[in-house]
Parts: sequence; structure tokens; C-alpha cells
Amino acid sequence: MNKQNEPLPSSGVLARRPWLPAAVFLAALTVVLATVALLLANVSSSVYRFIPDFPDRLIVLLDSSAAWLMKWIVPAAAVVMLVMPVVLLFTRRHRRTGVRMLVTALCALLLGIMLVEAIFFVGLMALATDQASIARENLARREEARRAGRTDYVRKTIPRLRQGRWTFGDGHYAITSRGGSPERFWLVDVKYKYEPRGGFWHDRVLLKDIVRWNERGGGLSVETLGGGSYELEYATGRLVGSHGKALEGK
Repeated sequence: MNKQNEPLPSSGVLARRPWLPAAVFLAALTVVLATVALLLANVSSSVYRFIPDFPDRLIVLLDSSAAWLMKWIVPAAAVVMLVMPVVLLFTRRHRRTGVRMLVTALCALLLGIMLVEAIFFVGLMALATDQASIARENLARREEARRAGRTDYVRKTIPRLRQGRWTFGDGHYAITSRGGSPERFWLVDVKYKYEPRGGFWHDRVLLKDIVRWNERGGGLSVETLGGGSYELEYATGRLVGSHGKALEGK
């Protein structure tokens, strides 16, 4: 056989499955997303939580795996996915395979960008309690106690995420935590004003220093730190005080 006509290594596999490099790239990102999602589930305080608290070694393993995949495997898979079809384009025999691979790679790259954004968002929430650092500290303390022959090792508890935002009226209104002691909340109109420069809806604060609230049919009852009591009507957007004085309207 003429060497010029010899197929490239694995060209037969790629000709039949030009999507294979893209699938490896997306699979790596999916594994990272699943890993950070598990870390987020570990600090979730939802009433629907069904998994037990993860041991420290598992937390460290998940955190290290996600970091390793994002640092090495995902970039390597992306380079192979984008460079290989370009190389094949320069060979007449495999040009068609290269075109198909390149089209698949570009589609996978767009989907990969969305996956990276999801990973970043979920990862930030998963690491908000600094659970990976706490888990590593627990393992170090445990090992130190083992070497010293002590049995007084105390494991530091992994904190849970606390809900800090509640939406009402089909997402039109929200109550957000503002911290403090006692904790205070703000009632805001989420869809009040659009800011073109920021590219987001700018919340309008309706009421501050809320300490308690209760949703009723068609409205929301709130109480403030100073003892005030108010009613928000979803249909009209009016916030009315306990003595019937209108405070806000649209």
C-alpha cells in the first residue's frame, strides 16, 4: 500500500464517530458539574434533603476531583477536540471527517460554555460554607490526634447553607436577608426598573427591617422590627399599614 494513502491512526473510528472528542469534552464537564452539585447538596438545608452528611474524606475527594478535572482534563479535551479536526483538514483523504469533527466541536464548545457557567454558579454556592477547607482541617486534626495517641479529637461540623431569599407573587416580589442581630429582611419589588447598563432588573425596596412574614391568599403580611404591621396586595402592588394608611402604590 502506498504510504500516502495509509489511514491516520484511529481515523476509521473518527470517521464513524466524529462526535467522539466532543463527547469526551462534554462528559468531563458533566462530571465536574455533578461533583460540585453533590458538594452543594451536602450543605443544603432543604426539607427535601435525602442524603446523609458526607464524611470529610469524601468532601475532600469531590473537591479535589472537580479541581483536577477543570485544571487538566477539561482543557486537554478541549485542545484535542479543536486541534484534531484542523489537522485533518490539511489531509485530502480525511478532510470530510475533519469538517464533521470541527462542526461538532464548535457546537460542543457552545454547550460547554453554558456548562462552565453552571459549574461556576453551583461551585460558588457549594463552597460558600468553606466545607472543603473545614474537611481538610478535620482530617489534619484527626491524623494529629492519632499520631499523638489522643482520643479527644473533635470534628468541626460542616455548616449548612441558609436560605436568604424568598419570592412571592409569581416572582414579582421578594424578601431578602440583610443580616444583623436579630436578622432583618427587606421586601423588594423585583421587576420595578430595568437598568440597561447593568443588564438586570433593579430592585425597588418597599420595606426594610422586616422580622416576620406570612403569605396569605393574594397577599403578604409582614411585621417590622419596630412593631409595624403591613399588608402587600399582589394584584395592585399596594403596601398598606396596619391602620389602613397606604404606603406604596403603583
